[in-house]
Amino acid sequence: MPSTAMTPYGAYRHALETLKGPFPDGEAIIATDAFCSYKYAADVLKGRFQLGEENILAHNTALGAYINFVLTAPVPEFEAKISKSAKLSFSYSSKIINGRWALGESAICKSIPLSLMYAIDVLKGPFPLAEKTYLFNPEFAYHYALKVLKGRWIDGEPAIMRSAKYSLHYAQDVIKGKWEPGEVAISFFAETAIEYVKLIKSEFHSVIGTDIHQILISDPKFGFRYKILLGIMAPLSEVGIEPDTYEIVSRTKIVFHEEAIDKELLAKIPPIIQKALGLKKCNYEPGKDDEPDFVKLKW
Repeated sequence: MPSTAMTPYGAYRHALETLKGPFPDGEAIIATDAFCSYKYAADVLKGRFQLGEENILAHNTALGAYINFVLTAPVPEFEAKISKSAKLSFSYSSKIINGRWALGESAICKSIPLSLMYAIDVLKGPFPLAEKTYLFNPEFAYHYALKVLKGRWIDGEPAIMRSAKYSLHYAQDVIKGKWEPGEVAISFFAETAIEYVKLIKSEFHSVIGTDIHQILISDPKFGFRYKILLGIMAPLSEVGIEPDTYEIVSRTKIVFHEEAIDKELLAKIPPIIQKALGLKKCNYEPGKDDEPDFVKLKW
């Protein structure tokens, strides 16, 4: 018989370390504590501990652990409680149901990260309820297009184009090139505009308001960077180097896709850049196997 002074944790440790198995006489004590009940189920019984489940259900942290590490099959009497929590609903659908769990979808939709994880890991495709919930959220729309649809999400683009940050990311990662609908938002911030110029590899002109090209040229912080980018792109274009064969990583580094450029032409690039920018030095920096894979501009 357990001592009247034995705590739930003491009874759990006695089962785990001394008995190395179930402790029937101590289970009533263990069951009074949600976390000890979960640990007893996980570490000692290696399965459900029904006597302690009432307390486990009352504590979301213990219930989450119980779902993730103890349960192996659906438990209908738990589902009303689980369906009220986004985190618990996602765990239950992904770990126990192993598929769509409609009862928990409303709760899951309260969280952008969990909505995306549910679409990616559980549904493995579109999540219609989340689309309706976050139709006007640029963060969700961008990540949903990129990670779930793996391509454009036309319905979400009006939300994305309101955000400079996500318009830039959408152009970079989804469109992979010029995206005119997002250019108004992108042009509101010089920093996003500069990053967009690296992507489109051309002058950036606003479609409304003061021309962002003129703003960037005269900007005390970003003007120099903008001029460097233009100074790099124009001479490369003139000698036949296509924009999709290189990436401007920074104002001092260009990555060239060697397979797309003739070796003889590749060798001519340093003096072209050096002359265009008035640099004292412009050399290749060797990449793997001593093959040049980018130009690093130094001055």
